[in-house]
Amino acid sequence: MLAAACGGEGDMVTGPGGMSGAGTSLLAVSPSGGATGVSVNATMVVRFSGAMASGMEPFVDLHQGGLDAPVVAMACAFSTDRTTLTCSPQAPLMQRTAYTLHVGGGMRDASGRSLDMGQYGAAMGGQ
Repeated sequence: MLAAACGGEGDMVTGPGGMSGAGTSLLAVSPSGGATGVSVNATMVVRFSGAMASGMEPFVDLHQGGLDAPVVAMACAFSTDRTTLTCSPQAPLMQRTAYTLHVGGGMRDASGRSLDMGQYGAAMGGQ
């Protein structure tokens, strides 16, 4: 089972912060939160409404279990336009095991604004 969790700065999910104007939104996570029967060789994909800043890859973690569980080593890379982040675990996932993909609230878009998880983040597992 794969769950998606969205983290904010202070609260679990926040809207745009730091700079005025709407920030880039988290649009989709695949596999979707709560998915079962996910391949042990699954690749995780996170889509954003706009370009993300350089160096944001470390803000996405995969936990074996909940957010307080150990982090699974992954390699993550952005698409050329920096709107899609694809992450691959360094080793196959364990069968019949729950995992949580955590998109951290410290992420910034290419303009330096905080990632807006308010519109879609809660639907993907955030609070």
